[in-house]
Amino acid sequence: MKSIAIIDVGCGNLSSIVRMFEETSHGANLIFEPESISDHDIVILPGIGAYDNLIRNLKKSNFYDYLKNAENLHDKKLVGICLGMQVMGKSSEEGVEEGLDLIPGNVKKIPRGEDSVPNIGWNYVLNKREHYSTKHFDENERFYFSHSFYFDCPKENILSVIDYNGLRAAAVANSKGNIFGFQFHPEKSHLFGLNLLKGL
Repeated sequence: MKSIAIIDVGCGNLSSIVRMFEETSHGANLIFEPESISDHDIVILPGIGAYDNLIRNLKKSNFYDYLKNAENLHDKKLVGICLGMQVMGKSSEEGVEEGLDLIPGNVKKIPRGEDSVPNIGWNYVLNKREHYSTKHFDENERFYFSHSFYFDCPKENILSVIDYNGLRAAAVANSKGNIFGFQFHPEKSHLFGLNLLKGL
């Protein structure tokens, strides 16, 4: 059975994520130090709030340097959720801290347009690249978003998109496919989110 860890540095929707994993056959453990990563197959990096705050909390807890070295994750799956996905890039217009630089790209403010910013609510997701984590998506599935910034990256790293004042990345991954993330919140997306987490 897969062993799943959730990084706890005080910046995530932790209780909801834990409860959602309890509804799968896997369950998940909160971890507070990078040494615990070696005991798990899948590591979840959640995040809510400000970009710089999450980076600084990762540094205080010694996760930052560990995660930034992709070799430490060569036999793991690292999954970012919302802000946890955004810090996988190199930088963000929201802050001044350097990201983990695990996936090519930078985080930018969603431009103004017909859709209001921030993007809060349900959106349909369109697959752009085959990846095991998104293979079940179809046109009837929606996911819950809450964000003002989006991950701007090369198209080969985009797994899926939403149409929100233009096409925006909804899920991204590194070239190997073991480091990836979702801009939306699976833990707030009811059955669709549960099915996604079951597939991890």
